[in-house]
This record gives sequence, structure tokens and C-alpha cells, in this order.
Amino acid sequence: TILCANDRLAFGVMAAAYSRGLKVGRRPDCDLRVAAHDDHPLSRYTCPALTTMAQDFAAMAGRSVEILLALLDEADPKQDMARTVKLGATLVMRQSA
Repeated sequence: TILCANDRLAFGVMAAAYSRGLKVGRRPDCDLRVAAHDDHPLSRYTCPALTTMAQDFAAMAGRSVEILLALLDEADPKQDMARTVKLGATLVMRQSA
């Protein structure tokens, strides 16, 4: 399985596999599996359809702005710089992996 950083990279991996005669998918007769992150609107239309992680980009952006504004308001910018944010994601199973 090749796990790509985003769906657009996965599109390229799938195109390169196709040009080499490799079959992408999760069936036993396939050569490799491809999955990615983003759930790009075109992911469902690739052949085979791309397995991907759907992320809440609005929540990511909102939380990023909240953290940035909080950092700008702090008197000591080095204080509490290590912050971890965990946001949910949804696995969208399709035929590529």
C-alpha cells in the first residue's frame, strides 16, 4: 500500500502505476493499493475510486486561527507553545485500497 500525503499526489501515483501496466485496487489480482488524505472532490471519480481520509478543514482553520490569536495575545510568546490539537477524520473506503 502506498499512503500519499494528499489526494493530488495519489492521483499521480495512480497515473504512474497505470502507465507502467500496474493494477491499483484491493482485489487479489491487483499489484498495489493507494490511499491518501483530503477527500478531494475528484477522488470518487478516479479509476479505481480513491480511498482517503476526509478531514474537517473548517474546524482545522478555525482552531488554527484561535491558537494564533491566543499566541498573539500572550505576554510571553514562549510560554505554553507546545499545543496539541486533535481533530476527527473519517475514513472513506473506496476501491483503491
